[in-house]
Amino acid sequence: MRMAGVFAFGLMVCVFSPQAWGETIIECDGGQGKAFYYDNDPETGAQIGWIDDGMTDGAIVLVTNGDSADIIIKDAIGTISASAEGATVTVLDVHEPFVDVLVAYPQGPKELYTFDLDLRRVAWSQHKFGVMFDKAQTFVADCK
Repeated sequence: MRMAGVFAFGLMVCVFSPQAWGETIIECDGGQGKAFYYDNDPETGAQIGWIDDGMTDGAIVLVTNGDSADIIIKDAIGTISASAEGATVTVLDVHEPFVDVLVAYPQGPKELYTFDLDLRRVAWSQHKFGVMFDKAQTFVADCK
């Protein structure tokens, strides 16, 4: 737990310090989980409900940029920054050993990430409505 305190303090210093440009706080694998499709399957149009979902060979990275945080997503399509995509990225809470980050995209999707700096794990959920197809999903991934 003592190490988590050091990480949490370091994160607070990094997130709120103007000298910390582009520092990686934690990098996680792509993750696996479940998704619930509200409307239909994007390929067949059939309503499908719950399915296994995930990002193979992907990564979720929490970084700082000056006094703000960002989420970098690496997947089969490429690498994107949530803030560069127009999202508002907000550190909601830092409570040892957890860091909660909310990402809200202007097109509507929302993502909530909870990083565990002790166990080196992330859990996140995404809610996407009005963008291609409506779905909610939850993932868990191990971190480095």
